[in-house]
Amino acid sequence: MQRRSDNADRDEEYKELISKCEAYELEIAEETRVRHFTYAELEENEQEVAKFKTWFAKIEKNDFYTAPLAQVAREWLTTCESIMDAYAHNVFAAQEENAFRKL
Repeated sequence: MQRRSDNADRDEEYKELISKCEAYELEIAEETRVRHFTYAELEENEQEVAKFKTWFAKIEKNDFYTAPLAQVAREWLTTCESIMDAYAHNVFAAQEENAFRKL
């Protein structure tokens, strides 16, 4: 009974994290659509992914029985990192393009 209760509690926490990751994906898609490629935005997005990692680690620390959504949340973290890396590439490319135009 305790195991089921613990897994349900962790899954609720993982669900919240997954929801934030999904929102992050949509936010970056919108930033990309409107070509909002700035260093400030990149820094903000990097901080968001760092928060997700810290949050996941806190949940995982209390996940003694490996709740069903643990792997889904871990995959979302990987997805967020990939999204951020692609966004960073776009930021650097846009900044380089802007510098070239100024020449």
